[in-house]
Amino acid sequence: MTLIWGVNYVAVKIGLRYFPPLLFGTVRLELVALALFPFALRVKRGDWGSMAVAGVAGLALNQIAFVYGMQNTSVAHASFLFMTMPLQALVLSALRGHEHLTMRKVVGMAIAAAGVAWLQFSRTSAGGTATLFGDAMMVLAAFFFALFVVISKETIREYGGVTVTAAAHAASAVVLLPVTVLAGRTMNWSAVPAAGWLTMLYMVLFPSILAYLIFYYALRRAPASRVTSFTYLQPLIAATTALWILNEPLTTSVFAGGALILGGVFVVQRAS
Repeated sequence: MTLIWGVNYVAVKIGLRYFPPLLFGTVRLELVALALFPFALRVKRGDWGSMAVAGVAGLALNQIAFVYGMQNTSVAHASFLFMTMPLQALVLSALRGHEHLTMRKVVGMAIAAAGVAWLQFSRTSAGGTATLFGDAMMVLAAFFFALFVVISKETIREYGGVTVTAAAHAASAVVLLPVTVLAGRTMNWSAVPAAGWLTMLYMVLFPSILAYLIFYYALRRAPASRVTSFTYLQPLIAATTALWILNEPLTTSVFAGGALILGGVFVVQRAS
């Protein structure tokens, strides 16, 4: 699961060589929705409204921000910045009155924020492909996914994670279908090589379906803290894979900023 999600960042970088970012994100979402649709059939008619809100806000917008972020930043920056998602989910949950912000949690968020700032101040000296716009889009992608987590919390208790994920994908796929059709009209599909389609297939089957099935399976059989602890390895897997496959540079500045972000997330989760 962690390996699949870590390699996903590099897969997106490769896929963006063959597809424009908007089309890449929407086609991926449409295919995932199609594959998962049988799981969505359990949802009651009255619950589809909340599924649509969760899907559009947390998946459709997340996917668009994610691919534009990946196009404009490095894999290391992207993977570390996306780890701010649990912190953003905490803030959103606190705003809804579902969680309390203790001093220890605030300190953890401040540490993570310092890591984000460190990545920005060290961007020009560290080299690589990271940009302010790309980093901002990755933080925004993390925000949208945090929104999905908070909005869908109640429905996950009723239906389970797989069903909610399937229904949210289906709802967002319907909303994004006109965008996909319009963006696809100018796309030269025959020019996409086998590597492009294999990348798309990998991203649909592995990080979008198999990894989530493993994640929810693990949650049913192990404490959530143990399962989520493995996510700390994702940026390390992503960065080393990018070094090996994409020749993206790794610097001490990037790891220092990333360590602050992960440290802040760790402090917050230990305080929860």
